Amino acid sequence: MVQQNRGPAKRGSQKWIQILVNEKPHILNSHIASELDLSEDDLLDWLSPLGAKGYAEYFDQACLDKLDVKLNKRPLKDFWPKNGPHWDALGKTTVSKKLLLVEARAVITFGAQRIFVEARTGKA
Repeated sequence: MVQQNRGPAKRGSQKWIQILVNEKPHILNSHIASELDLSEDDLLDWLSPLGAKGYAEYFDQACLDKLDVKLNKRPLKDFWPKNGPHWDALGKTTVSKKLLLVEARAVITFGAQRIFVEARTGKA
């Protein structure tokens, strides 16, 4: 399984996505659930970056394996570059089985900025 165990990030968007997924998932989950119009019983299940797993980030085939995605027509290596995108967070919803591939960004919009302020202070 191709993954990178990075340990806890010291700064930047990687640090904040680790905090949101591991320490304050309710903040991130509520915003995502609202944007995706998820039902109350359709919960978000974060698969990475989990502190208990060394904050591993999965990429290439490991990313698909983690999300339980099967490519039945063509293998990934036939169309995806080796060491392709490394997603900062992976998750899926429990009922609708929507996949979440998250790229955290240091330059953020006002809506995302509000989420990070809420993560820091506990206030919206």
